[in-house]
Amino acid sequence: MNHPKINPPLLTALVISAASIITGTGLALLPSFTTIAAHASSTPEMAPPLTAPAPPSLNPNFFVGLAEKTIPSVVNISTQTIRKTSPSDFGYPWNQFGSPFGNEFEPSMRKSGSLGSGFVIATSDNSSAIILTNQHVVAHADEIKVTFTESPDEKPTPGKVIGRDSELDVALIQVKTDRKLTPLPLGDSDALQVGEYVAAVGNPFGQGHSFTHGIISAKGRISPNVPLATYIQTDTPINPGNSGGPLINLQGQVVGINNAIDARAQGIGFAIPINAVKKILPELESKGSIARGYMGVVVSDLTPETAKQLGLKSSLQAPLVVQVAMGGPAFQAGIRPYDLITEFNGKQIQSASELTTQVTSLPEGKEIPIKFSRANQSFEAHVKLGERPTQEEKS
Repeated sequence: MNHPKINPPLLTALVISAASIITGTGLALLPSFTTIAAHASSTPEMAPPLTAPAPPSLNPNFFVGLAEKTIPSVVNISTQTIRKTSPSDFGYPWNQFGSPFGNEFEPSMRKSGSLGSGFVIATSDNSSAIILTNQHVVAHADEIKVTFTESPDEKPTPGKVIGRDSELDVALIQVKTDRKLTPLPLGDSDALQVGEYVAAVGNPFGQGHSFTHGIISAKGRISPNVPLATYIQTDTPINPGNSGGPLINLQGQVVGINNAIDARAQGIGFAIPINAVKKILPELESKGSIARGYMGVVVSDLTPETAKQLGLKSSLQAPLVVQVAMGGPAFQAGIRPYDLITEFNGKQIQSASELTTQVTSLPEGKEIPIKFSRANQSFEAHVKLGERPTQEEKS
């Protein structure tokens, strides 16, 4: 499946509107930078030369062993979507009046295909395995085929989606197979460091199992495609078809799920942190979907400029309520636009993303204590969480 490409003109708008129905986040302007020369004295003091640390001892063929260890657990996924077409799909109005060419333009079935990747995370005694991939790889698919090798004699194995979560863009596929499969261990994405070596395995452009490596370029990138998590950025070569494949650390553990690329450049790829996914896997496997808490507010981070306009201290940090769903949980708790959420479930809240994390980590129906302020007055209430609408329901 092709990666969702981040359209450059749309990127900023998407990022700024990354707020979901639960909460929204705004972008604070970067601080202005002053050149070093502006503070230089007439007789600058020279800094001592930097001593580079000794390079770590690394077998130049280390990645050979890592590839041999991980590639057998990665699968290629192909999907087919069957859509009924009619003359109106091609701009012809004859479906209302009848075609002058007989049955030539009668409704027909059209197939479209896509490619992606996935990896084995569990096996069972009854010859079945569970594969983790991106939801956009299997979305709307009528037929899913999984291949484990590139052998021309291998017959593709049918796959069945047993769980979907469009909020994190992940899905679980179950396959029946007698193959001896080894699940990939799931690592700790929070422990990743910028500059750390990682590798990606996938099916770029349908080329089959491909192994590339690079480093972690950044963490915590805002994700327009995945509203409930921030991206891991990597310069590891990732291409269309790598979607759903694993991002692996040097211990052979999955630390991310390859998800998107920046279409403007090479070497800017993004992965969903595996820690965000591990939290939902048990529920996704057992129930097939994820139920998340919902307050019914849109909030943004309070900027110093907005704080000044509202007569608040510029140093104050708290999510500002921008919109409240009429009749929703927050509305019933007495929360209104321009209120500041200062505490949720006994925890001080300083940003919109914090509130999102707290609310979506709780189930529907739970009653939560909340503190908010309005015109410099503090209020306490209880909010009974509803169920967060899915991406499909929002659209």
